[in-house]
Amino acid sequence: MQKIILKILTIISIFIIISIFPSNIVNATWVDDANSFLSSANEDMQVDQSELKSASDSIYNIVTSIGMVASVVVGIILGIKFMMESAEDKANVKEGLIPYIVGCIVVFGAFGIWKIVISTFSGI
Repeated sequence: MQKIILKILTIISIFIIISIFPSNIVNATWVDDANSFLSSANEDMQVDQSELKSASDSIYNIVTSIGMVASVVVGIILGIKFMMESAEDKANVKEGLIPYIVGCIVVFGAFGIWKIVISTFSGI
C-alpha cells in the first residue's frame, strides 16, 4: 500500500514540476536581465583593504579563543574522568582521547595555516 502511495505522489510531483516550468526552458531573457544587472553595477566600487583585514583579524581572534577554550575544557573533563573512573571505564576515556587529539590538531593546525597564509600574502 505504501509503495502505491509513493508512486502516486511521485507521479503527481512530476506533473506539478512539469506544469510549473514553461515549455521553452531555454528562454534567454533571464540571462539578458542578469547581464544588464551586472553591467549596471558601480564599477569603481573598491574594497577597503583595512576593513577587510580588521574583520579577518577579529574573526580569527574570536574563533581561536573559542577553539582554545573548548579544547581546554574538554581536556579538563577527560582528565577528571580518567582520574575518577574505574579501570574498565578508563579504557572508554582513552578511546575518547583519540578524537580529542585529532580535533586539537585540526583546530590549531587550521589556525596555524591561516596565520601563515595571512602573513605570507599580506605583503602582496
